[in-house]
Amino acid sequence: MDNIYHNLLGLSQKEEKPNYYQILGLKEGKPTSQEVEKYYKDQLQKLQGMGNNPKYKDAILFLKGELRKANYTLSDKTRRTEYDILLHTMRVELFYKEIYPFRIKGYITEEEFSYLVRRGRQLRLSPTRVVKILSQEKDEQEEFPVEEKNVKKRFSTSSSSSDPLSPSGSSDQSGRLDQSGRLDQSGRLDQSGQLDRSGQSVVYFVVIGVLFLFNVYFFFRNSTLQEELNDYKEKHYLRLQEYSETKSSLLEMLSQSKQKSLNLERKIQSSSVDIYFDPVETLSATSSDKSVDKSVDKSVDKNADGNVDKSLVNKEEVPKLGAKFPQELIYVSAGSFFMGRQEGNPDEFPKREIFLDSYFISPFEVSNREYREFVQEMRYKVPYLSSEEARPFNWDPTTRDYPEGRGDYPVVIVNWRDAISYCDWLAKKTDSTVTLPSEAQWEKAARGTKSFFYPWGNSKAIEKGRIRANYKGERDGFAELAPVGAFPDGRSPYGCYDMSGNVYEWCLDSYDKYAYQELPKRNPIKIKNLNEWAYKVLRGGSWKRNEVFLSVTYRLAQHCDQANIHWGFRYVVVPEER
Repeated sequence: MDNIYHNLLGLSQKEEKPNYYQILGLKEGKPTSQEVEKYYKDQLQKLQGMGNNPKYKDAILFLKGELRKANYTLSDKTRRTEYDILLHTMRVELFYKEIYPFRIKGYITEEEFSYLVRRGRQLRLSPTRVVKILSQEKDEQEEFPVEEKNVKKRFSTSSSSSDPLSPSGSSDQSGRLDQSGRLDQSGRLDQSGQLDRSGQSVVYFVVIGVLFLFNVYFFFRNSTLQEELNDYKEKHYLRLQEYSETKSSLLEMLSQSKQKSLNLERKIQSSSVDIYFDPVETLSATSSDKSVDKSVDKSVDKNADGNVDKSLVNKEEVPKLGAKFPQELIYVSAGSFFMGRQEGNPDEFPKREIFLDSYFISPFEVSNREYREFVQEMRYKVPYLSSEEARPFNWDPTTRDYPEGRGDYPVVIVNWRDAISYCDWLAKKTDSTVTLPSEAQWEKAARGTKSFFYPWGNSKAIEKGRIRANYKGERDGFAELAPVGAFPDGRSPYGCYDMSGNVYEWCLDSYDKYAYQELPKRNPIKIKNLNEWAYKVLRGGSWKRNEVFLSVTYRLAQHCDQANIHWGFRYVVVPEER
């Protein structure tokens, strides 16, 4: 079905139910009556130009009615105030729904807190109210209501009423608009258009609005300081994590060094000949002794230079694939590895040994160029969002093509269902078993068998001139997305690129906070009915997140139908014979 708001009024193609400001093309705020009238006439003129097209005859009549309602509501200060209150109520409800995916994990990080504050600003909510809601929920650690009816209980003004932004513009008896576009008798205006006694409450709303404006002023005045404080907390949290990892590593190395010294001392004492030795040479010479623990050498980050761990390659005969894939796939042999962490977020532990059968995985995230073949062959919807930040990443709906010059960039604005559809298409095209990686498959390909904190090891993402990942800020050379494979020093032990940073990657699993405690130790995967639980897992961090989120064990839960400019995917291929 055509989007008549887009075709006839030039609105965003994704706006199925625009509000009155959007219908007129006005910015929200305090437009004057003259401005409202001017934009109203401009929009009517657009419709007049399509008047001879019989295809849009009924649509034009409908849109003219919508424009009249918008003009009538926004041209009067009192009616506009009432309408703004309804808009605000709906946005608060939407904000609560957006908070829920972050809270189903049972905790919220400082980075997620900052993101939600910014999201509240985008929804044009009072910053004071946003911070108050988040602070209260963050301190109390309460679970958000799962059922929609519980969300609506917070806002009684929206219960049992029709959508105030619906095309009909109709309303129930809670102070909304009736079919004529006027407020009903239980609202603020009577049939004559005069303010009745109950309309005096509008004065109170105006006073409250003035107080909100003062709060907004002082909030933005101190916003820079707040952001600096958040950045400090993030860096402090990262230092604590690094300190914990480094402390454990140093204690282990110290224990192993003592064992080496003890072995060496015993070896010398057992000799009947007095010898003179150079400690450095002797340590090197005795490194082949079976009694010496070689794990000290293994504790060194051998993947820090970006080279693949060759000990993981060709452990067994690699099965042959019967078709050619868009990428030269990487083979991950069957075997065990350690999944999760002992110290971390509540959903990341316990750390335990997991066995996985062999599989192939794409070394790069799926690019725009690869995704275009699927879109054009299957006539599939193109990645597109109506938000301002998504504009550089949106595909052209008319040519069904990605933005110019971005063929080698990872495809974004794809939800979990889109990623699954791509895998299904590729499976039929290659006559193979293609799907998204399970969390276990993703994590093994990312960290190998040495329990690294990052794909490249335990060192920082940017250290001594080496840049290993694309994440928050421009120190890595990119203000936003980077082409796939742009950071060879950040490859995983198996040789996979960008498994930390650039874009979060969809996994096959449904999100479960206690999955690591309950799932089996062989080929674990958590799949729930989407009608009952629609939240899926994303892994790996993105160009919009700081270094804390680059950990190979960090888990993000999001709704399977949501898309974002920070999310993409890669795929796995399961061999026919194991």
